[in-house]
Amino acid sequence: MSVNKIVKKILWSGVALVLLPGLAITAQAQNKLTAAEAYSGWLNLFDGASTNGWDSTSGWTTQQQSLSTSMAADRRIVTALPFADFILNFEFRSNATPSGAAVRIRVPHSGEPEGSGYWITLGDSKPDWPAGSVVLKSKSSLSTPALNVWHKVSIEANGSHIVVQIDGQRTAETTDDSAKAGYIQFQTARGAGLDLRNIYVKPLNVNSVFNNVDLSGWKNIPFTPKPGEGVGHSLAKMFSFGSGGKSHTANWSVKGGKIHGESGPGSLETTGSYDDFVLQITGSAQVEEKKKDAFPAIYFRNEAGSIATGYPLGIGNKSGELRGLARPLKPLATQPAMSETVVAGGRVIGIFINGSLTTLYTDTRPESATTKTGARVKTGTISLDMPEDVKSIDVSNVAVESIPNSFGGVVHAAVPKPVPSAATSEVSAPAQSASIAAQTAQIAAALGTPTPQARQQVAQLMSEALKTDDPQQQMQLYDQVVRIDPNNAAAVQGYKEAAAKAAAQQQQQQQQQNQAQQQEVSASQRDRQVSDSLAAAQSAFLSGDLKHADKLLSVAERLAPENPLARDLRSRIDAAFSLRHRLVYLASGAGILALFGVGGLFWRSRRRVRFPVLQIVQGLDQGRLYPVDRDVVRIGGIAQDGAQKNDIVIRDVEHMISRFHCEVRKKDGHFFLIDTNSSNGTKVNGEPARPSQPIALRKGSKIDLGGSTVLRFDFEKKKRQT
Repeated sequence: MSVNKIVKKILWSGVALVLLPGLAITAQAQNKLTAAEAYSGWLNLFDGASTNGWDSTSGWTTQQQSLSTSMAADRRIVTALPFADFILNFEFRSNATPSGAAVRIRVPHSGEPEGSGYWITLGDSKPDWPAGSVVLKSKSSLSTPALNVWHKVSIEANGSHIVVQIDGQRTAETTDDSAKAGYIQFQTARGAGLDLRNIYVKPLNVNSVFNNVDLSGWKNIPFTPKPGEGVGHSLAKMFSFGSGGKSHTANWSVKGGKIHGESGPGSLETTGSYDDFVLQITGSAQVEEKKKDAFPAIYFRNEAGSIATGYPLGIGNKSGELRGLARPLKPLATQPAMSETVVAGGRVIGIFINGSLTTLYTDTRPESATTKTGARVKTGTISLDMPEDVKSIDVSNVAVESIPNSFGGVVHAAVPKPVPSAATSEVSAPAQSASIAAQTAQIAAALGTPTPQARQQVAQLMSEALKTDDPQQQMQLYDQVVRIDPNNAAAVQGYKEAAAKAAAQQQQQQQQQNQAQQQEVSASQRDRQVSDSLAAAQSAFLSGDLKHADKLLSVAERLAPENPLARDLRSRIDAAFSLRHRLVYLASGAGILALFGVGGLFWRSRRRVRFPVLQIVQGLDQGRLYPVDRDVVRIGGIAQDGAQKNDIVIRDVEHMISRFHCEVRKKDGHFFLIDTNSSNGTKVNGEPARPSQPIALRKGSKIDLGGSTVLRFDFEKKKRQT
């Protein structure tokens, strides 16, 4: 080999050693936030390897660290969590034209009704709204983005102000308040593929509820144990030892700019309440070594004045966990103080640790006063819980952004200004001058600077309004003032008083008319009406129509309250009603007893029928139910291999579930689990299942598949359709 070739080889090797690590770092940096970005509040919506945190139609895949869809059909994918005010950054790439690629913000989860939320085009399928436009609101002047090239997009939605940028160029800006909150949705039309990556969102207007100085805005809630029963409790209360049902208050203070809690039990809650929100919290806890089950937590949607009724969000080494409800998808490397962001929208709760989505939970249970027994979707406080078995809790940051729980909102096009007609142009010069002067006055008044002519006209109209006593005329004059000067508070108040006076006069006139009409009825006419009503009531009573008789008699009683014939007929009608009611009550009682008897028999027969189900309580498809409607139900990671089939296929990105993992068998009305020689094993309520050895299943039994997915065996009253 020549010297030149050797030198070139060495040089190229050096270049490779320099460039390749940089390329590797760049590849790894995709879809990942830096520590500084996570600290400043950015959240990562796409981890580069899964669709965790997204709900979509079929056809979306993750490949080469991008979220992609094919050209075969229209596709949509939407976040599982809602947002209100935020900055959204992402990169997109399209491979064909025309492209229906678009991002929609503040939309309902279903995307309906059409036109709800803000539609921002990324492609060229809408000629009137080029890429970068906010459809119906702000048109972009950007040319069609180049194909097969990554483009950076930034969208800021802050209140009613929306700004769009593509590749650093501002393409659209609008002010509109049709939609205040909702979900983020990407979509593309048939014929063009779409790739997405580096999808980050930063919630805005997240306001701190802790000033790092004192506990202003917080309330100390004492712990009151439930009253005990039995001789022991009585003795404790008598001799004043033990809790004796007395309340206990934890010690809460501010130390080193942090909320510090100790000497539990007790809690500290916000004076404000929240339902849907973005919550940012950074906290740590010290737990005694012997108390491994201790759970330091902050509760959200907590019933005001109560302890531990909301959702328990773990802090410290329990960060990312909702106690008894959901755990992080992957084990976390615990740190002294973990930064958590909770996004709560209705029944869906997402927990981000250092900007990455670690836990996603959908509470499908019926609503309840406490999360121990059901879902809580109504407004509640944010409450720091200080358990008795925790040494101390320190929280340095608590900030909240409320999310309006009315998601979406139909966005309409701006109403075009009317074009003057030919007839309008022929108006005389004085009329045009007066019109221009009035318009100028209105504009100046709206800007807070009325013209001298407007002030003079307002003074004249106000003077005329004060001189007249006619409320209708006053309303007309004050209305003219408000049209010229909308900020004139005296005119607005005067209009309200005149309107109230006019309404009072109208009511008084109506009362006088009614009195006059009543006085017009002469005594002879009243007597004739009484006689006719009594005769008709007597006839209806004798024919058995008590309701009609009662109605006719009421007319006679109103006209002649002291008529003896009316009082006699009233006593007979009331007696007949009383007898009829007694007969109805007796018949109704017999019918109710019979109905209860039949219902009891039906209920007893229904209670004996139970339909077994398996529910995923931990895993990718958390919350999904599968009926156990066969004598043998096979569970595994694939649908079929040759002649072997699985009845339940579990998705598992960690590949911890074997192809044919286990079976649930029914025998003589009892259910058993049998491990079919899985690679990573099966546990039932924490007990390892030996291959081919049946383990009995009972209501509430938890089945752990390879440490990746947990199923719960349960029964339902209604049969679930497959």
